[in-house]
Amino acid sequence: MLQRTQPIQHIIFDCDSTLTTLEGIDELAALVDKKEHISELTRKAMDGEVPLEGVFFERIDLIKPTYTQMVQVGRQYTRSLSNNAKMIFEIARYFGKSLYIFSAGYLASLEVLGDYLGLPRENVRAVDIIFDQQGDYLYCPRDQLLTWTDGKLRLVRHMNFPYNNTMMIGDGANDLSVQEGVDLFVGYQGEKENRFMRENARIFLQGDDLLPVISMMLTVEEKEQLAKTHYAQMVKQSEAMVKERVVVKK
Repeated sequence: MLQRTQPIQHIIFDCDSTLTTLEGIDELAALVDKKEHISELTRKAMDGEVPLEGVFFERIDLIKPTYTQMVQVGRQYTRSLSNNAKMIFEIARYFGKSLYIFSAGYLASLEVLGDYLGLPRENVRAVDIIFDQQGDYLYCPRDQLLTWTDGKLRLVRHMNFPYNNTMMIGDGANDLSVQEGVDLFVGYQGEKENRFMRENARIFLQGDDLLPVISMMLTVEEKEQLAKTHYAQMVKQSEAMVKERVVVKK
């Protein structure tokens, strides 16, 4: 499974605690002195203790963020990318692969990150919020796909990504649902111990460095092409780290 013959064309990242080291909802909560309470709700949802939809609207209705605060968190995302995230994007683009962010975070923040990474707006999928003309919070529409625990899986199927050339990397219960809809799903530990993903993902990346994703997303032929470029050493490091940090369930 980790030596690919079929090229990956579509690469989907979760944002919070995967593509970036932040939990955006916690950063928003910190702006209104509610981080401790909101963090606990987030932890329960990401660990699969409660459905995401069970806490999603409670959190955002407690915070009532402004549009300006959303953009502020988006800027924090750009300064908090996970280790080697930008290198993955660079190498993926070398081969013309398509990159996406699927997040249960908020679109106003995620678009800032997507613009920074050069992603088309249509490749950034997140939860929309309605603001008034002054940019104050009005409400979060209840009928949005990504507010559900299986929303990312539904979105993958809605977008008709071919099973055998699509991969996703994520750290939470709502990411794990995608494991059944893509050829390669990588459960990511990130900066904190992630027992839920360790126990449930068929492929689990330990630690807080995304570098092994480079090796996992490339075919043998693609790696051979990179051996003739300035990316050669990066691929070797990625392959070595796969052996050290990737756990594959049989």
